[in-house]
Amino acid sequence: MAAPYTVPVALGPKSNGTVRLCIDYRKINAITISDKYSLPLMDVLLHDEKSSEFMFTFDLKSGYHQVQVNPADQDKSAFACPFATFRCKRIPFELHSATANFQRLMD
Repeated sequence: MAAPYTVPVALGPKSNGTVRLCIDYRKINAITISDKYSLPLMDVLLHDEKSSEFMFTFDLKSGYHQVQVNPADQDKSAFACPFATFRCKRIPFELHSATANFQRLMD
């Protein structure tokens, strides 16, 4: 049975010849209350770290895929393929509040 927020998917080509799964979350983004959490300014970060004794880096290439979606909200991330319906266990990049949630977690 499909979730009430189920959206379609499409496959699109990437510049390197591989295929990308594209999920159309425009309808859920239109009714979602926007989360306003500012990204830090690079100048402020560098100024604050000037007196630090140690610095380190994170490899955040797959950072979004490490943030868990609340199980009660997984139906809102549902997408349908011809053979099944899937729900995201990790935050999908396409949701417009994903950036704010990820930055809040990093802070």
